[in-house]
Amino acid sequence: MRRLAAIVACAAAAVALAACAPHETEAQRVTRIRRHFRIEPNGFQSRTSADGAAGVAVGILVVNEGRERLERLTLRVHVQGTDGRDRASAPAVVDTSALVPGVAAQLSAIARGLEVGPGETALVELEDEPAGEALAGYPEYAGARGDR
Repeated sequence: MRRLAAIVACAAAAVALAACAPHETEAQRVTRIRRHFRIEPNGFQSRTSADGAAGVAVGILVVNEGRERLERLTLRVHVQGTDGRDRASAPAVVDTSALVPGVAAQLSAIARGLEVGPGETALVELEDEPAGEALAGYPEYAGARGDR
């Protein structure tokens, strides 16, 4: 009987602690899910759109190591000049809606407004936690505006 009382007391304490846990905001949820994605860039090419706008197309091997999905994932493409310094950067949005968790897929995206010149290279980064003011350009945070 004492054993049953102890188990009930422990269960009640666990429920009480769970109820007191801080609520995860939508922005925190998206950031947590983003951390489960791994990327491996494997190519880039400068492009010009039909309207004459410059851009850099990037090929990326993407895997979601978590269980929750994101419809889109925003990456940052940096153009590194011949001196080895970042010359420019822009976001590139990858459609991850068909990505099966745990399975790697070859995807592509375009970073608009960038040009890669002779001797320059493009680097792709998945930012760990984008800054508050930058979130406006990240479609995955669309439902989380202002709740950071």
